Amino acid sequence: MKLKSLDKLREERRRGSTALAMMVLDCFRELARSRISDARFGVMVERLGDRLSKARPSMPLVARFSHEVVDRFRASPSGVDPRRALLQACRAVGDEYRLRLGRLVDRAASFMDRYERVLTLSQSGTVEKILASSPGVRTVIVLESRPMMEGRLMARSLAGVKRVELLVDAAVGYGVSRSDACLVGADAVLPDGSFAGKIGVLAMASIAQSLGKPFYVAADLWKISREPDYHVEEGGADEVWKGRGRVHVLNPYFEVVGPSLVTGYLTEEGFRRSSELASNI
Repeated sequence: MKLKSLDKLREERRRGSTALAMMVLDCFRELARSRISDARFGVMVERLGDRLSKARPSMPLVARFSHEVVDRFRASPSGVDPRRALLQACRAVGDEYRLRLGRLVDRAASFMDRYERVLTLSQSGTVEKILASSPGVRTVIVLESRPMMEGRLMARSLAGVKRVELLVDAAVGYGVSRSDACLVGADAVLPDGSFAGKIGVLAMASIAQSLGKPFYVAADLWKISREPDYHVEEGGADEVWKGRGRVHVLNPYFEVVGPSLVTGYLTEEGFRRSSELASNI
């Protein structure tokens, strides 16, 4: 069965892992509205769950959402309409995750209150909420996040509540030097305490360490991957280079930052060192 929402999930390249995970719920809801017979409905839920868990291998949160919905659907009492059961499972997963994010934002905003100038990269709805609601943060320095420049969206959103400075990615060293701390989001947290984020985070973390600036990662515990390896997604070459010739374009969207470069993770359970995350797998 072809689902429009599944195609959108696979093709989306600008939104972060949290937004993509919420799109998982849209996929299941589309299935619930379909004309598939009740006799085949349970099987189709399982099949869609399997397809979703593999749809974006670089973002374990997408797979986690899929597993959570399917597990709740399986646990539905017998006799409940399967379509209603699926919709209830989607609602439960969405509600639980929003509570997790709410706790994360509250605790992280309080933690970041000690810093007046914070550097970030790209666009993260979670990081945006943290910085916007942290009274002590007066200035947010944003790197554009090329080639698609999602950082401009972040800068525009925060400009109404904070003083914002926008820099090109090549000025990352200058940005770190002007900041008190760095804060970025994560698309995946790996079992060894490393994380994957938008391309550019490795340079930021390395420079932050060399200049003695703290480097924090905002990530809920559902983003922890059980897989030790990470699949790096790449974008189209035309996002970087539209000319002709023998230029071979590489356009990786993400990169991995080792645990030694991370000062700590800001989670829904509070501050955590890289070494403390393994217990949550």
